[in-house]
Amino acid sequence: MVYVHGGGFLIDSAVKYGDREEFSPEYFKDMNLFLLLPFKLCLREKYLCCHGVVVVTIQYRLGLLGFFSSGDEVCAGNLGLWDMTMALRWVQDNIKAFGGDPNRVTVVGQSAGGASVDMLAISPHSRG
Repeated sequence: MVYVHGGGFLIDSAVKYGDREEFSPEYFKDMNLFLLLPFKLCLREKYLCCHGVVVVTIQYRLGLLGFFSSGDEVCAGNLGLWDMTMALRWVQDNIKAFGGDPNRVTVVGQSAGGASVDMLAISPHSRG
C-alpha cells in the first residue's frame, strides 16, 4: 500500500506517517466510531504490517517547487505529480525486495494526497 500524504499541496511530510498513538484500536475501543475505525487503521502501519501489508510512504515536492507552472514548455508544472509517478515506478520495480507483490500495489491518499491519487489514476504516465 502506497500512502500519499495530504497538506493542501503546500505542507506536511511522509515522515510523520504512523507516528501517533491516537490511531491505535485501543483509542476507539469504547467509542461508537466503527465507521471511522477502518480509515484510522489505514493510517497506522504497524497494524497493517501485522496482516502482511507492506506500507510505503512517499515524499514529493510541495508549494511553488512542486506545482508552479509558467503555462508554457519552459516550466510545464506539476513536478510534485511527476515525483509521485517516479515514486510509484520505483515501488513497482522494487517492492518485491520488501516482501510485496508488484501486481497488488494499492495507492491511497488523504486530502491533497487523495486528489493526487485521482489525478495519477487518469494520467497515462502513471499506468503500469
